[in-house]
Amino acid sequence: MSANEYAKLAPMGSASRSHSDIEVLQSSNRSKLIALGGIVAIAGAGFYLTRGGPIGAPEEGSSIMIVTKGSFHYRHSMEEYGFKVLEQRQDAFVEKAIEMMPELAEVEELDDVTAILQLADFGGYAYVAFENPEQVDFSKIEVEGGVPSFVDANRFAVVSAGDFAFPHRMTVTPERSDLVPGIDLDLLTALFAQEPLHSALTENPEGGPEVLILANQLEMAIERVSTIDEAVKTIAKIEEASRELLIDQERGRDKPALLGSLHESVHPIALANGGVLIPSRTANFTSKNGLSADLSLDDAWRFFFQPSSTGEGERSVCEAVFEGALDQSGRRPRFRQAPSGDALLIDQSGDSRLFTLSADAPADGTCQLVDRGTLPRLANRKDDPGAPHASGWVARSRHEGNDVIDAVVELLAPGDEPPLDLLRSTRISVSAPVWLDADHLAVVSSYREGDAGQGVLLLSRHHPGVALEIGPQVVAGSYNIFSLAAAPKGAGDANPRLVVVSAGPHAASLFRLDLPADYPTLFTEALAEAPAFEPDPEHPADVRLITLDATRFDEAIRLTDDGSVSDPAVSADGKWVTYTIANSEAESDNDYEIGLVAMSGESDARLLTQNGLDDHSPFFSGDSKRVVFKTKYPIERTTWSLTTGRSLPVE
Repeated sequence: MSANEYAKLAPMGSASRSHSDIEVLQSSNRSKLIALGGIVAIAGAGFYLTRGGPIGAPEEGSSIMIVTKGSFHYRHSMEEYGFKVLEQRQDAFVEKAIEMMPELAEVEELDDVTAILQLADFGGYAYVAFENPEQVDFSKIEVEGGVPSFVDANRFAVVSAGDFAFPHRMTVTPERSDLVPGIDLDLLTALFAQEPLHSALTENPEGGPEVLILANQLEMAIERVSTIDEAVKTIAKIEEASRELLIDQERGRDKPALLGSLHESVHPIALANGGVLIPSRTANFTSKNGLSADLSLDDAWRFFFQPSSTGEGERSVCEAVFEGALDQSGRRPRFRQAPSGDALLIDQSGDSRLFTLSADAPADGTCQLVDRGTLPRLANRKDDPGAPHASGWVARSRHEGNDVIDAVVELLAPGDEPPLDLLRSTRISVSAPVWLDADHLAVVSSYREGDAGQGVLLLSRHHPGVALEIGPQVVAGSYNIFSLAAAPKGAGDANPRLVVVSAGPHAASLFRLDLPADYPTLFTEALAEAPAFEPDPEHPADVRLITLDATRFDEAIRLTDDGSVSDPAVSADGKWVTYTIANSEAESDNDYEIGLVAMSGESDARLLTQNGLDDHSPFFSGDSKRVVFKTKYPIERTTWSLTTGRSLPVE
């Protein structure tokens, strides 16, 4: 068979190649061919299977044959790394072996692997790499230590040939980290487990001149394989730096507990049963060069139950929530939890599902959430999915219309029942609703015209279309109320309390506002005392607004006088308020911290966290003993930031 005929069967190489593949097999090993011809004439084809040593010129340690199974080609990258490469599919290699060594055709039960190894010996190739070795029959060759049992990670099995083949040595792709991406590494790591390649990789001084030559010739390949160890070191340094940021460098009184690992993005949800639901996405670190790093997040959200807000105890999969996993398609899911920790709403691209905590489930270390079903789809995916309640109701606020825009607050439940409108108005805008109890809600509102600042509207499920208005001036002469939280009654308190964030002559501060009566009484009295209702002809469908008499309110108690406060939450026992604070005089970093203050106002507020990170969205654990919150922190050597969950003790 001529060189040109063989070259037609071989993979196409670079246009600048001066030698065909047959020249590699023939010209560079001419003495081997001469020796082989004489041996064949004397001993016949059986010699190829029974000889005790190599034939002709020695093989070069950088020459390889690649037996491919799939569509991916390795030849180009391996040649760039300095290897001499012949690549083909298995049947094509066997055919070439028989064409070039016709005597092999006379061997009874000639197997493919033996034929390919003879071809490698014939052409001076030191190693044969078999892709997907679990699909290859190696039973007819003798391998030092025996043929191993292959696993999925063993993408390649490399078998020594020729001068390196007495006995044959087989190495496989190790179970390596995914830190360094690249399918070429599957082949390189299997190759560099062979000698003398391994000595070249590890700079073994006892390897001799041959190893030095290989190391020089395969410098790029060695650098590529070495990035694996460098990447492992880099990622370990990233983990160490993250742990220092999240724990060691915390300057607060207590060191926070991590809720989740450093290899995931976590959004903790404190549950009323004392545990924490952890929606999590795995963070996959990679490093192309072993120095810098990149990060990607899995598309799937996993849901775990952590039995303790201290981070102690083995977490388990919460199968009650989407059977433990939710694939992210489109926008990131939005999680809305009840501050009491007994209801959760998860929205994905407008489709919302409600979960509530089982009231009669034993505290057995499981998540105890019950799937209550789906809610009517959001008309506008940008609207907030709503505030869930353990009763099964979800309160939504939205704005609809084009020329005339209605502000709407409605109650919905899973199923086909139409929503119940609590408020509809063209005169005001409203924020997201806050549940006060099972029948009453509150929203922050503002008039679209006029100078009146933002106030609070109280709404009742039993009085749809009616809203009781609390003006901002009730709270220490404030101009605006920005947010609020419901507070359980304190010991000996006859009436409920609200915690509000308001600003006026002062920065956004936290206040406790004691209501003059319970919610049903407030509505009954306000409706009885108000003038007869006459709908506004220009706004006939508008909510009926009844302003509560400011003189009925006691003076609001200011709880904070430092920084700018947001995100208030009250403990289940009514003793504590936690919040996010920025620009605190006690913290030099320009970031967000978590604050804590007694509801009584009898002690100074203090910072739970003091660091250079952004801490936010605090909630109390079910037993009121810890604050669970989110922390956004930068990942060293990347352009990424991650969100994780942490917790700190109240006392």
